[in-house]
Amino acid sequence: MIEESLPPTIPTPPKRLWSVTILETGVLIITVMGFLRGYLAIREARFLASWPGVSPAYLAVTGILVGMLGALVLYGLVRRKHWGMRLAYAAMLTIALGYWLDQIFVADHPYGDPAGAAKAFLPVNWPFAAAVTAILITYTGLVARSSKVKAYFGDENDG
Repeated sequence: MIEESLPPTIPTPPKRLWSVTILETGVLIITVMGFLRGYLAIREARFLASWPGVSPAYLAVTGILVGMLGALVLYGLVRRKHWGMRLAYAAMLTIALGYWLDQIFVADHPYGDPAGAAKAFLPVNWPFAAAVTAILITYTGLVARSSKVKAYFGDENDG
C-alpha cells in the first residue's frame, strides 16, 4: 500500500496582542522623540550654545542614545525576539531613571540660574510627570509579566 503523505502544515503564529501593540506604539513614540532631540540639538547647536545651561552635545548624545535604545527595543518587540519584553522593561526603567536624573540635576537644578537666584528643585508639573512615569513603568511591568505575552514571545518557561 502506498500511503498518501499530507503536506506539512505551517503553524500559524498567534495573533498580535493588543497590550504588545500599545507598548510598541509607546516605544515608537519615545524612539522618534529621542532621535528628534538628537537631530534638533545638532541642527540648532549654535543657538543652544548661546544659552546658559546644558551643552548641545549632551542633548544630542542623550537623544541619539534614547533613539537607538528604542529602535533596538522596537525591533525585539516587532520581530517577537525572546529578549524583546525583558529589554523593553529594562529600557523603560533606564529611560525613566534618565528622565528624572535629567529633571533633577540638569534641567531645573536649584542653583542653575545664572543670576544666582534659587529655582524650584523640580519642575512645577512634577506630580503629573511622576504619575505618568509610574503608569508607564507599571503598564510595561504588567505586560512583561503576563502569561499570554510570555507565550507570545516564546518565554513560557521563564519564571
